[in-house]
Amino acid sequence: MGYTLRLTQDQVMEDLLVSEDTKKIDEWATKHDCHIESYVFKQDDTYYRFNLEYSYNNGVVSFDYGDTIVAYEVEPVEVTIIEWRKVK
Repeated sequence: MGYTLRLTQDQVMEDLLVSEDTKKIDEWATKHDCHIESYVFKQDDTYYRFNLEYSYNNGVVSFDYGDTIVAYEVEPVEVTIIEWRKVK
């Protein structure tokens, strides 16, 4: 079972989001005026992923639900995908 970290707002906003080593890996729309962005960072030779919910009107709202958010241990996996394109 993988490890989890509890991240404070200061850790996320002042350290992780400004670090060049933190990578945004995904983004998707949610409800109303919100969307989620997913990030990966490395700490002590372990990779972790966390999500932040943003409101277009109010900025980051993830910490409105509590003092911390959870980062889950992840590992990189190489995948091959097939895409289809129109023949010219």
